[in-house]
Amino acid sequence: MNRMISFCALGLLAAAAPFAVISGQEKTGEQQQRHDFSKVNDEKFAEMAAQINIMESTLGQHAASKAKHNEVQQFGQQMVTDHTNAQKKLEKAVGNRSQSLPSKLDSEHQAKADKLLKMSGEDFDRAYMMEMVKGHRMASELYEHEATAGKDNGLRLYAAEILPSVRMHAQKAQTIWNQSFQNNNNTK
Repeated sequence: MNRMISFCALGLLAAAAPFAVISGQEKTGEQQQRHDFSKVNDEKFAEMAAQINIMESTLGQHAASKAKHNEVQQFGQQMVTDHTNAQKKLEKAVGNRSQSLPSKLDSEHQAKADKLLKMSGEDFDRAYMMEMVKGHRMASELYEHEATAGKDNGLRLYAAEILPSVRMHAQKAQTIWNQSFQNNNNTK
C-alpha cells in the first residue's frame, strides 16, 4: 500500500506545484525540496488532488503509448490506472460537500502538459520521469499534510489511504530516473 501511495504522490506533486510555497532551493536527483502546505484547507486539497489525478492520467496515457523506454511505458500505464482509481475515491470522499471538483486541467497544468506532450522519444521520457519524480514528492507532502491536519474526515481518510501509493510512485519514478536517465550519456 505504501508503494501505491508513492505513485500517486508523484502525480500530486506535478499538479500541486502552482499551489505550493517552496522553502529552499529546488533540488534534483535524490535530494528533496520541502513545501509548505499549512495554508491548504480541505477544499484546496481536494482541488489540488483532482488536478494531480487528471494530470497524471493525461501524461500517463501519452507515456504508455509513446514513450521510448519500456519501463516508462509501464510506469505511464500504472499512472493511468492508479490515478483514475484515486480520482474515483476522491469524488466519493468529497461526497455530499458543496464542492465540485475540476474535470479538466487548469490553464497552468494544461500548459505544462502541452509542453511535455509535444516532446517525443528520449526527450519525452527524460522530461516525463523528472516531472514524475518532482511531482510525486510534492504530492506525498500534500497528502501527508491532509492525512494529519485535514479537518474533513472523508478527505483526511482519503489522503491517508492514497498516501502509500503516492510514496510508492515517487520511489518507482526515482528508481527509473536513476537507472535510465541520471547519466546524461545514457542512450538505453
